[in-house]
Amino acid sequence: MLDRLRSMEGEDPAPRDLALTLTYALARMQNLGPATDGDAPPYLRHAQAALEIAVEWKMPVVERWLVAWLTAADLPHLRMRWSNRSRDGRARMDGRAAGAVHAMTGTGSGICLGTVSGAVEAWTPGRAVEPIENLPSAVWTVAATGDWLFAAGPNARFVGRGPTGSATWPELPHTAGISAAAVTGAGHVVFGDEQGAVRVCEPGRQWNRLPAFAPSKVIAVAIDEERISAVWRDGRVTVVEHPPAEGRVRFDHHLGGTVACAAWAADGQLAFVLDEDSRVCILREGTVRTAWRHPGVRILAWSPGGRLASAGADQKIRTTRPEPGTEPDELGVESRITAVAFVNEGSLVTAHDHELMQWDLARSGSDDPTFETGETITAVGLDPLERGRSAVGTQLGLLQEYDGRGTALQWSPPRVTGTVHQLVRHRQGWLVAGQDGAYWWSPPAGEPHRLSHRLCLAVATWRGRPVYGHYAEVVTPGHPSGGDSVILMTFEVPVRDIATGDDGSLAALDRNGTLQVLYHDGRRWRRWRQERAGDRLLSCSPDGPLLLSRADGVVSALSRRGTRHSTRLHPGAVAVAVGGDGELVAAYGDRGVAVFRRSSTATPDDLAPIAVAPGRFTCVAAASGRVVAAGGGRTVGYDTIGPDARDATTAGAVNLLLVREEGGCRIRFPGGGSTFLRERDLARFEECANSTTVGELSEAVHLGGRLGDHVWFGGLDREIDMARAADPGRAVRLNLLIDGDHLVSHPWELLHPAGAALCWFDTPPVTMLRVTARLDGNAADDIARTPTGRPRMLVTRTDDPLLAGVDEAYDRMRRRTRRSNVRLVSGLPLLVKTTEDLDRALSPTDVLHLWAHSGPDGVVLPSGTTVPVPEMARRISRTGARLVVLVGCRSAALGRTLVQHGVEAVVGMRTGVYSHTVQSLVEELTTRILAGVPVDLAFVEALRQYVLTGQPGAPAIPLLHLRAGSTGALFHQAEAT
Repeated sequence: MLDRLRSMEGEDPAPRDLALTLTYALARMQNLGPATDGDAPPYLRHAQAALEIAVEWKMPVVERWLVAWLTAADLPHLRMRWSNRSRDGRARMDGRAAGAVHAMTGTGSGICLGTVSGAVEAWTPGRAVEPIENLPSAVWTVAATGDWLFAAGPNARFVGRGPTGSATWPELPHTAGISAAAVTGAGHVVFGDEQGAVRVCEPGRQWNRLPAFAPSKVIAVAIDEERISAVWRDGRVTVVEHPPAEGRVRFDHHLGGTVACAAWAADGQLAFVLDEDSRVCILREGTVRTAWRHPGVRILAWSPGGRLASAGADQKIRTTRPEPGTEPDELGVESRITAVAFVNEGSLVTAHDHELMQWDLARSGSDDPTFETGETITAVGLDPLERGRSAVGTQLGLLQEYDGRGTALQWSPPRVTGTVHQLVRHRQGWLVAGQDGAYWWSPPAGEPHRLSHRLCLAVATWRGRPVYGHYAEVVTPGHPSGGDSVILMTFEVPVRDIATGDDGSLAALDRNGTLQVLYHDGRRWRRWRQERAGDRLLSCSPDGPLLLSRADGVVSALSRRGTRHSTRLHPGAVAVAVGGDGELVAAYGDRGVAVFRRSSTATPDDLAPIAVAPGRFTCVAAASGRVVAAGGGRTVGYDTIGPDARDATTAGAVNLLLVREEGGCRIRFPGGGSTFLRERDLARFEECANSTTVGELSEAVHLGGRLGDHVWFGGLDREIDMARAADPGRAVRLNLLIDGDHLVSHPWELLHPAGAALCWFDTPPVTMLRVTARLDGNAADDIARTPTGRPRMLVTRTDDPLLAGVDEAYDRMRRRTRRSNVRLVSGLPLLVKTTEDLDRALSPTDVLHLWAHSGPDGVVLPSGTTVPVPEMARRISRTGARLVVLVGCRSAALGRTLVQHGVEAVVGMRTGVYSHTVQSLVEELTTRILAGVPVDLAFVEALRQYVLTGQPGAPAIPLLHLRAGSTGALFHQAEAT
């Protein structure tokens, strides 16, 4: 198996990443408990383990491949969304050098590297590695500043480059290998060799040997306008004047031992490590201090701004600005490190033999906060309404909240005293059951507010109020003005679980197995003692409570009459949670997490899991198809995905119904879920998107990401996965079905997941269309067409001087569209001045471009006449056009009305638009649609061209409308040719 994985290695980084994830997934599977008969097949468990690694290590291409493979398996599965365990900011691994990397240096935008095979190469992260020079022997050191590069190795061999090409430093007569080098922006080079000599040279001059000398290998050198610095293997440090006319020594020091590695900073600081020592030390102005401890350090690197990184034999990197009192960030690399270099202050590159990895230091640790320090997670909470929000609590009382992508929301998490036993969402915060009391925590407001001072094992929300276990009592707080707490139930031993029903019922179970239920009418149900202690209360419904016997995995639904219906899960579950639609989610220690669906029959039965994910988990929470599980210091978020039941006609499309509700807009998903956006957020979103200032347009994109997160985490990410099905490269079309005119003006096209590209520009793209039904109710009967010959295209504009440039642009577009043999209705654009001119101009056509001033009320002619939107829609629809492009300010209202009158696709403008910048969009869109490309994919490429014009807020201006029932393919290839 491993041999087959290694055979996948090549130049393309994606297969290599896939091979890496599969290899690590095999190791991860071996560390888990053995599968049982009811678990997923081994190949499915292996694929899910690989998916977890792809998510954790941020490999989006591999992630899509594995999701597609799981979907193609036609089995339900738990689709991993996020994990708080990650590669500490690893962005990608797409660099591969020509040989094992031995030396590396940053250039500000990328790195220069030297290999043991003699290749000197350059790599800008995200691009291919490019060759620069070749050395006939191994490269031991590389130095680069500005346009200057110097690389050297054994036998004093070197290569160099300057602003005009290869540099002409004179050859060296001696044969000692060059072990360290540095270069200035003016081309001054200094190097040290294995015999201890230090030499300096200007371009075109001779090498000068400095009088500073030690009979051991030179470890590191530095040069600037004032000084030349060097450190030797035996611990000597010398700084001399530059230029070295007299070689006057400014500083001479001995570090007190043999140096394992060293690096000079731009400001003259020396970082070093002595042999047989784990201390990274800093020498500055004759004073030595310890920066941090790092066992097995053999590589040090400085950034231009003074950030230091150390790489050790423990496969860890530690990095920070070495100032007193600062602790370094740690990155877990998981493979042997051969070289380290800073690209800039926020980016670090490590080499692992041939492989190159980039690290985003600004995000380092943000996905792995605080919980890898030994604190065990003991409680998980999941918001049943806002699906993207969850929280965890630890054995030592730490609280942390996550968003839908698993990013921790508290930089300084608060604590409660003792172990956290339970977390339940309540209004805009969380109820916390702690070892010494109940708390109300409303992040990010501040510290948790204590509700009680006795042992609390359970909390719940009941009739809009918090309830909590107060040792052996179930209590709800009194009135905020000072009323006493109300005792709802009393037991003999501490209350273990509390559950509430939608009908207002309340159930509680104590440690002895005594159950009490309080119904909404105030009658107390009789006491019910279980056969043995240790059972857990899972939920309460109008029909009765649901209990779990952990000893044998039996789940019992108790009725008011005392009868019970029992089903059996796999025994050994350490935690069980109730999800939506009768689902039960169980955590099984070292075997993973499993989803069961309860039977509705009255016959006792054994349940088999419908989905399983491998892992080590001890607590779990579930709600409406989403699962959050935790074990040790790790937290993971999943979606429950069933087999894709969509047919070929709906694959790749998601219908989103946008409905106005009091206080905002509700977006409903095909799978039955929904999410809610507040009106005040949408109003600000629209205001910024309609602005012309760069600041407010930037805020619009920021708001689009914040609202987009809410929509994606609310269930859209799951719908997109299902729409792609087994094809990871499939573009997904979001059909926006907007109910009501009030929601039409919002810039929905700017919604996107925060931190990602706008959906149009993602790969593969997620396109958004505004789908509108015809006013006469006909949906798809007139969509089916037979080829009618070559398409006809008509371009018309008013004679406003501002539109004079359209003619030249149209001539260019006409030449380009001839590739599709478009038959022009008129050889030149027609000039429209009056309504009579308009009627004559609008002859029958398939494609219509209308360039005219417009507004929300209609199209404005040069005569001053405004043709109202309904009237304009009737005139244009009579032409029979399939595609209409409206180039006019605020013409989107006319576009929607045109679709209602039967036009299949219309592009309109939301706000003001400049005719000379939108020409590229019109040309690209028309050319691609006439070539048979579906309208949404053609719009993607057209919008990309439009954004390149530099107009602020370009993605927020054009809107694409499509008639309900259309597939978006307006012209078949046979028609276009």
